[in-house]
Amino acid sequence: MADHQATDSWGIRSHVIAGSVLIALLFGVVGSWAAASDIAGAVVATGQVVVESNTKKVQHREGGLVAELLVREGDRVAAGQPLLRMDATLPRANLEVIRNQLIELTARRLRLEAMRDGKNEIVLSVDFQVAGDRLKFDEALRAEQTLLSAQRDLKSQKRKQLKEQVAQIRQEMKGLTAQSASRAAQLQLISQELVGVHDLAAKKLVPVTRVMALERDAERLNGEGGELTASIAQSRNKIAETEMQMTQLEADMLAETLTELRDVSAKLAELAERHVAAEDQLRHIDVLAPRAGFVQEMTIHTIGGVVNPGETMMLIVPEEDRLIIEARIDPQHIDQVATGGKAFVRFSAFSQKTTPELVGTIYSLSADATLDETTGQSFYLARLQFDREALPVDLRDRLVPGMPAEVYVQTGERSVLSYFVKPLTDQLARTFREE
Repeated sequence: MADHQATDSWGIRSHVIAGSVLIALLFGVVGSWAAASDIAGAVVATGQVVVESNTKKVQHREGGLVAELLVREGDRVAAGQPLLRMDATLPRANLEVIRNQLIELTARRLRLEAMRDGKNEIVLSVDFQVAGDRLKFDEALRAEQTLLSAQRDLKSQKRKQLKEQVAQIRQEMKGLTAQSASRAAQLQLISQELVGVHDLAAKKLVPVTRVMALERDAERLNGEGGELTASIAQSRNKIAETEMQMTQLEADMLAETLTELRDVSAKLAELAERHVAAEDQLRHIDVLAPRAGFVQEMTIHTIGGVVNPGETMMLIVPEEDRLIIEARIDPQHIDQVATGGKAFVRFSAFSQKTTPELVGTIYSLSADATLDETTGQSFYLARLQFDREALPVDLRDRLVPGMPAEVYVQTGERSVLSYFVKPLTDQLARTFREE
């Protein structure tokens, strides 16, 4: 009985020992293989196919109303081909208003220049040109010529009136001078008569009243002579003032002309700039394709639709540019990605059974992370070039911008064991550094 129990116990222990040995051998073999075998690592990233030079936005600087749509979504267009036509009513009316103002101010400037130069007629140079309708300009010029003649006539009339005033004052001066000479002659005669009368009065031959009467006449004539002299001097002053008014009339009209001419010239300069801008706006009524390609993401579909200034109306995807892949690299793995690195590319839109993996090369890597405002996640942008000819012929033309891609950026080789050990060692390192 005891021998039988000992035999059973030894059998169990032998099985346990054998199993332990086998497990140890298995772990030893697997561990040795894991430590000795290396496999290539990869950073997985999502990406999409894009055109290397990027799509071109179609915008209109001033905006406005859509008058005509000339293309549809997906159409192929040539460089410079009209895509849509904006309504030209307002730009054309604005240009017409500016041209009419230019005509009016140009004619006014010519009149002012003629007035400044003392000319009676507006004379145009041989090579003179004006923006807008020539008939309207000729009509405006005739109106300004009429105004110039009226201003010249008014000026001449004022000068004539002043000259007549001077002539009248001179005539009055002539009469006053004659009166003054007459009074002086009478005074001289009375003075001579007084000499004789004084002698006779001393001899009692004439009464004293006779002497006093002559002296009164002499004093009266002397006073009247002084008044006449003052009147003559006053007339001279009036003549000087009137002649100064004629000079001032010329100066005032010239100053007024120069001031108005300066204002008109400034307005003309401003209008010339507005005219250039209005013509440019009218020239851009037709929105043209910036380059050859395909129309995508149209936002304007209605005739009469409103386009805001600078609004993107559609995109033009270039057809001749090389297709590349833009991949978003997680910042945690950016240390394993570098320019010149290799990557395997898969296009998830194609069947994985018939579509081979393509080999791509990273030729551009952003220097800093970019924040995606939609997802709130940061990423580094890697641009990869690949050989499109490696795809099957029937798939090459189906590869279009916007198609998603899976990118596996190759990293350095690591042992299988490190994939199991590294997470544990990293966790232990963080654990022992905690305070």
